[in-house]
Amino acid sequence: MNMKHFISLLAVLLLMSGISACAASKPPVPVTEKVFDDAVSLFDQHLFDEAEAGFKKVIADSYHIEELVEIRLKSLQYLGFIERERNDYIHSNKWFKAATINLKEYGNEDQKRRWGKVISNEIQTNNSVIDAMQERDEMIRSFQKKEIVFLSILLFLTTLGLATFIVLFHHLKKTYRQLETRNNELSNPIKTGTADPDLQEKNLYRKIVEYVEGNKAYLNPEFSLDDLCRAIGSNRTYVSSELNTSSARFNSFINGYRVKEAIRLFTEQPELDIEDVLEMSGFNAKTTFYTVFKDATGMSPAAFRKTIQESRDPEQAI
Repeated sequence: MNMKHFISLLAVLLLMSGISACAASKPPVPVTEKVFDDAVSLFDQHLFDEAEAGFKKVIADSYHIEELVEIRLKSLQYLGFIERERNDYIHSNKWFKAATINLKEYGNEDQKRRWGKVISNEIQTNNSVIDAMQERDEMIRSFQKKEIVFLSILLFLTTLGLATFIVLFHHLKKTYRQLETRNNELSNPIKTGTADPDLQEKNLYRKIVEYVEGNKAYLNPEFSLDDLCRAIGSNRTYVSSELNTSSARFNSFINGYRVKEAIRLFTEQPELDIEDVLEMSGFNAKTTFYTVFKDATGMSPAAFRKTIQESRDPEQAI
């Protein structure tokens, strides 16, 4: 091979290399159209993530290519449709507005005339849905506010009614006890040397309270009426009668102390589990604990503990 042939061959190779470089830097129009058609097919199959990637590739590959302005506008339109399918109308509008910008910068007069109205209609459609959603959310918030006010009034009236009932109940109970005592005084003649019955009853009740509180007998789940009678040197008849007259039945009397202990534990150690508080306050049955606690406080143990925790950590209640 002589020098002349070698130079000719080198020139051909350089020319082919330049053509290849140009082709690599600017995707062929048919290739971009093929990507667009594939993306449209994926959209029709509701494969929106894959379709989105395809349309974005079309947009990236078609910039500054005059003959692909139309396909770029269609891709932007489809991206708006995808966001609409996802119920994200705000992001949908962003794609339509991007199409408007592209149309102004790169579109010819015919494209501006055709696409301008199409894009405007799509944005208007999204805005109508956004306005409707905002109006719905406002209605929901308004309803929730009214519901809160109604529940607050209902709670207040319920609390007021309960408080009134408790006051009347205790008043009637006190009146009944006074009438019963007066009836006993009139029915039984006064005997010389006999101690005052009211004083005897008060002394017995004081002994009961002093023993239960002083020894914290209520913390023993097995503590019974017989145990109390033996401890204070009395019998079941007298002790039961005195508790029924002065306070309540034995179980209610002891459970009242246990509820107070449970409240103290929840207040001072809100991190304790409900089962731990149940055992530490003297209850031996979960059902009894929940029933007695709610009757005494108007709240379940879990709700009471949550209230205590939220009052100590306001951020937790938000």
